Amino acid sequence: MRSIFHLLLFLVSISVFGQVDSLYISPFEKPYGVSVYSSREFLSMSYVNSKGEDKSFEPNKPISLGVKFAWNNSSISYSYGLPFMRSGSMGKSKFIDFKYNYYASQIVFDAYFQQYKGFSMANTEGGYDVYDDLSIRLYGISMDYVFNSKKFSMAAAYDHKERQLLSAGSWLLGGSFFYTKLNNVPLIDEELVNYDKRVISMGPRIGYGYNLVARKNLLIAATFSLGVDGALEKELSTSRTRFRVNPQAQLRFSANYQYRDWMFGITSLYHTLLMGTNKKYYVELRNTNIQFLVTKRFTLVNPPVILRHDFKDVFHRNR
Repeated sequence: MRSIFHLLLFLVSISVFGQVDSLYISPFEKPYGVSVYSSREFLSMSYVNSKGEDKSFEPNKPISLGVKFAWNNSSISYSYGLPFMRSGSMGKSKFIDFKYNYYASQIVFDAYFQQYKGFSMANTEGGYDVYDDLSIRLYGISMDYVFNSKKFSMAAAYDHKERQLLSAGSWLLGGSFFYTKLNNVPLIDEELVNYDKRVISMGPRIGYGYNLVARKNLLIAATFSLGVDGALEKELSTSRTRFRVNPQAQLRFSANYQYRDWMFGITSLYHTLLMGTNKKYYVELRNTNIQFLVTKRFTLVNPPVILRHDFKDVFHRNR
């Protein structure tokens, strides 16, 4: 465990001190920013048949409004789900949903801690079938190395920490580890018997990202990664264990416009994990996150001490 921590520390420290080409990437002239945003994010599970028809279990999770304060390479945010935005026809959902995305020059790191209980599925009558006892737990981490970090900035596209001045792209190489547990999966088809399970999966992935700078102030970005996981799967009702090879995919998209000290943008993240197949279906977990935000950047004449340091300074003192 200690060696893993040291490896993560080493990788992030390399990323923090990576060199960039100032013709392609630059810091903001004003180091502080305040954002107001709305977001829609949730974890869902879907059964997809050979015809592409989808049966999806979704939580009743409302749209959130939030505020974010950023300084240098750090940020802190708070959001609140709007109760009146919950669907009146869907069942109740309980959840703990924590996701952390860290974008540095050479390393992109994602962490997931998600616990959901209570899902609904759209029926043919225009309403919803409610499954109060269905629960899904997902814990995991993923990391990607950015090869062309001197010219291509993930932070500019998805975390708005700096500016991409000229268009550039890069290959990505990384891996992930996930622990997933499904309980009280409803019997909606005879092929889905004994589907309560625990899955431990890990594997490599490769991807490519591109930032398109159009008309100087408009940035459109997309990144796609595809991976293959070795998965150890245990059926909870029978204790039967099997090994599978499952694919996973991740898509990031961003479009933002910078006007003087203001920034307007949309960012989305879609991640899917395949959970196994049978004769009729393949089953996948989907993480969906869509965010709209407006940011105002500014300077402070005499910033407090806490705002004069950020994550970079931790590694600078340790060198």
